[in-house]
Amino acid sequence: MVPLAFVLLWALVSACATTSAELSPSPSIPTPPTASPTPAPPTGDEIIDLFLALVLDDQFTFHIVVSGTMSAVQGSTREDLTLGMDMDVRGEDGVGDAIVDLGPSEVSLRLLVLDGLGYVEDNGTWTEIPGYESTTPLNPFFRLAGPGDLSYEGYIRRGGALTRHLRSLVWMGGDISELEAQGWTEVTIEESQSDIFVDETGAPIRMDFRGVFTGQYEGVPASFDFDVVYEFSNVAEPVVLPEP
Repeated sequence: MVPLAFVLLWALVSACATTSAELSPSPSIPTPPTASPTPAPPTGDEIIDLFLALVLDDQFTFHIVVSGTMSAVQGSTREDLTLGMDMDVRGEDGVGDAIVDLGPSEVSLRLLVLDGLGYVEDNGTWTEIPGYESTTPLNPFFRLAGPGDLSYEGYIRRGGALTRHLRSLVWMGGDISELEAQGWTEVTIEESQSDIFVDETGAPIRMDFRGVFTGQYEGVPASFDFDVVYEFSNVAEPVVLPEP
């Protein structure tokens, strides 16, 4: 039988050991840093809103490179032309180079559009173009009126980077109603597709436009088709235009 004194001594030692352990400072354990939550990427509707806030600004600025082909058919006659443009644009004004290749001949000029007037550069001097009238704004998104004019098509990889894909639900070419004054009648849009690629801020990167319309031109069945690529850079950066 274990002596009572020994049991009491063991209980006392155990109690002291427990008390000592409780009173001793615990080793410091570093608290792991709180991870900041990764913000969710913008939704499709948010991307459309960001895009429209940029491109519908009256003073929207950007650099644009345009390359495209256009074909006009009237009866049995067909004419093809190639269009190229490289311009800095601010609102309705812009400056840059334009090239129109009509096949047998090519026209190249440096163009300035400012306050509704057009100028061409000749040996460093800007000369006003008599009777110049711009019927199509330099901003290729001018036909968009709101979110209802666009659909969100998701992500797409272009040039190794993921971009957001939008599609226009409206005609993105020139004003069809103005063709009547040029001799067209019974004009009908046969094909219209505009695919727009933007980054996560809504800034446009590229637009591919394909369009076809048909009708009567001076009483003869005719058609006109477009296949144009617009590439954007320097979006929302300052643009300085020369004073003619």
